[in-house]
Amino acid sequence: MQKAKEEAKQIVREAKDNAELIIDEIRDISQNIDKDSSRRLQQAQEMLKKEVDKRDREASGGLISVKSNKPPKDLKPGETVELLSLNQKGTVITAPDEKGNVEVQVGIMKVNVELSSLRRTDLKEKDINIAKTKSLSSRKSKVVKQEIDLRGLNIEEGILETDKYLDDAYISGLKEVYIIHGKGTGALREGITPFLKNHKHIKSIRAGKYGEGGEGVTVVELK
Repeated sequence: MQKAKEEAKQIVREAKDNAELIIDEIRDISQNIDKDSSRRLQQAQEMLKKEVDKRDREASGGLISVKSNKPPKDLKPGETVELLSLNQKGTVITAPDEKGNVEVQVGIMKVNVELSSLRRTDLKEKDINIAKTKSLSSRKSKVVKQEIDLRGLNIEEGILETDKYLDDAYISGLKEVYIIHGKGTGALREGITPFLKNHKHIKSIRAGKYGEGGEGVTVVELK
């Protein structure tokens, strides 16, 4: 029994170390995006997803104890949770789907996980007061704007920045935002339009009207 516990602890330690290495790699790549870095970013994302899947399978098979974890109820976007299989904290991006899976942001990486592999972060009263103070300060210093300016970016950069922005806008409760891509050759607009049409947070998109920027702006209605 003791040997099994030690093996489980070792698996958890290895999972945490592997996840941290991959997340550090993703952060490093994201600071200097080019075609080669974009490929490395995709590979790192796939590695982290495989790591999550692997640890989830081991947890469900009894190799990793999750202390008879009960799936958190009424989990909402913006809440902080702990990924038990990776011993990492993240932020909930989407509400649970019909299969009981949610999307969680870990650093700049997003992964789909089962509710049973998550646990709400427990905060003591002192921590809650500190969190409230930081939250108020954060709201004053960083307010999600109703627009994002992509002019000067290539298509890959534009999609990456827009994806992060839409997550922030959705969590902040914005219902309509403006994607400024400019007119120019129209390449940037044409490049990100398919991405916008298939984005999980978006209800509809349209070209800007007179006074909104016309063809140089895409107006997005969020769910």
